[in-house]
Amino acid sequence: MTYTVANTAHSGGITTAIFLSGDVNMVVTNNRISEADFGIYSGLPNWGKYRDNITVNVGTPYTGGTDVGNNN
Repeated sequence: MTYTVANTAHSGGITTAIFLSGDVNMVVTNNRISEADFGIYSGLPNWGKYRDNITVNVGTPYTGGTDVGNNN
């Protein structure tokens, strides 16, 4: 399944499309993320894995977590 996540910051706010927190077993796959300050953001380096995601106009596409391939 593919999801599209589009964000709009309100009055200079910071947007995070997908925020991972509290579980090392999360997997984020096949998302289309646009217009965000942060795409996939993991609270700690070992929280979650991500694969096959596409970002457009995202300031910091991936932070923390483990990139397991095919992300742009």
